[in-house]
Amino acid sequence: AYNARVQPALTSLPAISLVMDPGDLFDNTRGIYTNPRSTGAAWERSASLEWIPAPGQQDSVTTFQANAAIRIQGGASRNPGNQSKHSFRIIFRGKQGPPKLKQPLFGPDAAPEFDGLVLRASFNDGWAIHSRTKDHPWSAFLRDQMMRDLIEATGNPQAHGRWTHLYLNGLYWGLYNLCERPDAEFQSSYFGGERKDYDVLKHIGGHDV
Repeated sequence: AYNARVQPALTSLPAISLVMDPGDLFDNTRGIYTNPRSTGAAWERSASLEWIPAPGQQDSVTTFQANAAIRIQGGASRNPGNQSKHSFRIIFRGKQGPPKLKQPLFGPDAAPEFDGLVLRASFNDGWAIHSRTKDHPWSAFLRDQMMRDLIEATGNPQAHGRWTHLYLNGLYWGLYNLCERPDAEFQSSYFGGERKDYDVLKHIGGHDV
């Protein structure tokens, strides 16, 4: 029924391709995807990231490739029983690749460089976990990004974001929300000073949120 819509949909947005050692993703003992509740630097893996622009669409970002570190991101979504589509945290610190990613990912009004980004699977808004029933009627998927856009539109600081397709080792992994991570580096980028000047409160439990 949707055959004619598939190709236009896949080319209507930019895509991110992450290429990694398959074992770093799916090995039972060392794979970050098969051990999603494991956190910290010990569960950080190397990856090659490539940005693929949407054909025929104007974008401030052209094709680029950069090496980076990858972790699983999230809180309750880390539970394998809750979610088979996990979020990712992308880290640039000079160990696996450049110390910062210098790309205008979110346009001229956003920061021009990043040491970290998040690929959000939108767990709380995803149909796969919160199907449209009377108990869970909020499967809008785009709610978080819409609220960030509205906050920004009122002149208040907020993490910028946009939608991308994601491919893992060439396999289509779905629609993701690429956004800034509101950490100390984020505060420094928009309000000045050094990252050491800021205190950041994290999610209860110390997850990579």
